Amino acid sequence: MGVYVPVYYSRFRCVAGDCRHTCCAGWQIDIDADTQAVYQKMKGASGEAIRASLVAHEGGVHFATDQSGRCVHLDGQGLCRIIAEGGEGMLCHICREHPRFYNSVAGHTLCGLGAVCETAAQLLLHEPDHTTLVCIDGGAAPLSLDDAALWPHAALFVILKNSAVPFDGRLAQIRQEFAGGLFLPSREWCRLFGSLEYLDKKNKKRFKRACRFVPGDVRQETAPEVALLGERFLSYLLFRHVMPTAGGRDTCLAVATVLVLLRVFLALLAMGMAPVVAARTVSEELEYSEDNMEAIRFALDLQLLG
Repeated sequence: MGVYVPVYYSRFRCVAGDCRHTCCAGWQIDIDADTQAVYQKMKGASGEAIRASLVAHEGGVHFATDQSGRCVHLDGQGLCRIIAEGGEGMLCHICREHPRFYNSVAGHTLCGLGAVCETAAQLLLHEPDHTTLVCIDGGAAPLSLDDAALWPHAALFVILKNSAVPFDGRLAQIRQEFAGGLFLPSREWCRLFGSLEYLDKKNKKRFKRACRFVPGDVRQETAPEVALLGERFLSYLLFRHVMPTAGGRDTCLAVATVLVLLRVFLALLAMGMAPVVAARTVSEELEYSEDNMEAIRFALDLQLLG
């Protein structure tokens, strides 16, 4: 039993000050209790500066932000003063782990990189092998997401990898076999995406228009280069959001939800947005928002109930 990651994981490096969309802005960065205790005991000017930046809120503590929404510990070059002065070991859990996420299956820990990070999005959209997982804490053999012995939902990835079938045909098969044929009609789509909360208000209009660019019951042939990007992004979404222990209704709604996210991604590409920016935008606005993901799931659940 070990920790398994996508084959591109080892190539991930935070680009820090060169990042065009820093993860240290626009978010409320909550600080775990263990790190809080360390900060409270720190001596000197660094300790005083960190403690002065802590903001208490219901349920915890987070770092203060400046008027532009940037963490107050970011310097003018976009670098973290906490790392510069104390090393990465001084970071709180969220800052240390981002953009990683974890799932467990068959006694293994599966770790991935969230597309909300533009560097991670670049890797996952350009990796040909999107179903192989390699072990990073031992010499164990690789695992594959389309291996039924490992993954209860391996058939999802078997369908997705079957390049003999056009991409749109694969999506239709996944929708029918795993998502109960669910999709949001245009009226419900506009209502839903008009009600969500957005970090960038421009995305409200973009997301509402998405159903016009990519119909929910898509049947037209997708361009090969777009299909390839869609296949890789959907593989990432399935890996992250379809829990191995899920079944029945939970699996149906999870798959239907990621197909909605894919639909927005494909629509943003059709609107002319660059692939990495489109992936990051969907991730930031939807999959990293618990409230928005729950709203999508609820809207699909209503469709399921009929």
